[in-house]
Amino acid sequence: MDQIGIWRLFIKEKDENDAFKLIKLIDFSNFQIANEDLTLKEVPNLENCHELHISQFALTYNANNDKELYDKYHKIYDEYFEEGKHKNSLQHLRALLFFLQRQEHFSGPSESYIPFSKKIISDIIKILK
Repeated sequence: MDQIGIWRLFIKEKDENDAFKLIKLIDFSNFQIANEDLTLKEVPNLENCHELHISQFALTYNANNDKELYDKYHKIYDEYFEEGKHKNSLQHLRALLFFLQRQEHFSGPSESYIPFSKKIISDIIKILK
């Protein structure tokens, strides 16, 4: 099975232990999902996902490779959470999610990580519908 097939199984897996076994089969150094290839099949279901789904989904778009967004992260973050901007841009939403995950990874845990991530994913889902 290819990497995207494993990802789709992982994202549907409700049992966290089984999900963890699946995610170990994906090589995240090479696994990315481009915005133009992203469908609802690759996005966590917010009603039954767990932190592993959210964190790994964030890593499917490496915003470090987008110099423009990397330099503007704090501005975009403030505009999104304080002003409600960027809700119609997969590029901005996925970059926000990626940087939020990296922040959580290096300096967490944070009480806001899951609710903020779910808000971003909810807006991603709205774009893809």
